[in-house]
Amino acid sequence: MKTNWFLFKINWLLMLFIFVCKVNQAQVPEESFSKSLKGNQVHVDSLLDVKDDKFGNAGPWSTITDNYYSEGVLIFEINPDTAFFIPDSFSCTIDVVDTIFDASNTKTTVMESLTVDYNIVENKPYKNRAVIFYHSAHRIRTKILGIHFSQGNGNAVPPNIFRLRSEIHLSRSYQFDCNAETNDHSIYYYADYDRFKIAWYNIPGATDYDLEWTFYDDSSTVVKNIAHLNFDSLFTHNATRITTKDLSYYISPIFQSGYLFYRIRGVKTLPNFERMTAIWSTDNGIYQHIDWHHQTMNWQYNVSFAEGGKKKEVVNYMDGSLRNRQSVTRANTLDTSIVGETIYDYQGRPAVTVLPAPTFDGKIRYFNRFNINPSGQEFNWSNFDVGTCGIIADTM
Repeated sequence: MKTNWFLFKINWLLMLFIFVCKVNQAQVPEESFSKSLKGNQVHVDSLLDVKDDKFGNAGPWSTITDNYYSEGVLIFEINPDTAFFIPDSFSCTIDVVDTIFDASNTKTTVMESLTVDYNIVENKPYKNRAVIFYHSAHRIRTKILGIHFSQGNGNAVPPNIFRLRSEIHLSRSYQFDCNAETNDHSIYYYADYDRFKIAWYNIPGATDYDLEWTFYDDSSTVVKNIAHLNFDSLFTHNATRITTKDLSYYISPIFQSGYLFYRIRGVKTLPNFERMTAIWSTDNGIYQHIDWHHQTMNWQYNVSFAEGGKKKEVVNYMDGSLRNRQSVTRANTLDTSIVGETIYDYQGRPAVTVLPAPTFDGKIRYFNRFNINPSGQEFNWSNFDVGTCGIIADTM
């Protein structure tokens, strides 16, 4: 059979277009609203009303610049949180009347029936959820008109195991002031994890935030003239910048003694990936003094960043000959450090690589006597390299 290459290309381009649209929409945060009736709340004449929090409110509604999509969902289901024992197979149908309001406050009324069932027969499929979708919904008002329940044992009274849930999911953008400044921020030190938390308040219309920081040690000209600085010039070279949707970010103080300087700005990311940026925070309170990290030790700090400011931090601690002795890792998803060690033989050659293991400490620091021998001392060459044949290494 011959392939119709024209239709193939059309279908391929259509799928590509749909994929690009979905990716573009993903750049704008989704807002969700939901309400539910469950158990004995599910009865005839029950009302369920869920709406977009800005719908019908003239002030907040006027700040919206684009509505990308708004989807409503009505779900009738067997409540997964119930502890009720179901003794027999059943079927349950509810009749509802839904009134859907779109962005222009035009309402549409529809009558629907949703059915769920349950089957106690092993390996027999059943339908535990019925779903109805509504497009362009900013408010859904639902009234239960009737409930029809039948069970294999003849019971016609529905148990309190059902849930009726209504949801609205939407994506939109808001008015964004490119002259807005993020000067309302704070920095706080968490001693338990040895890290600083920089936090700021929301900027209306912003979908993301840029946080940029740099470090200057105490001997630098910048620090010596800190009272008379042009702060914007500090970030021209050797600065680190991340983009996040959160209103805070953690920075580990893995530096020598000096000052950490930072600044923040709001960003609005459009569906076509263009960025509208506000101005950087410019107040002079955007610095924090940092003390030495293990001043008497040799160490090297490496950090790898991913999208959204996610990061993995690794500090390698070295001896006087700059041979790596211990590596400490902390990922942004963990509140604990992971420690791996390299142990050298009598002649200074790397001989034992210890499998990295988690600690019960959230700090990035050097861990003394992390791997010990049966005597409780630090495991070293004398536990496996004593110059004789057939020796069995000590346990660790």
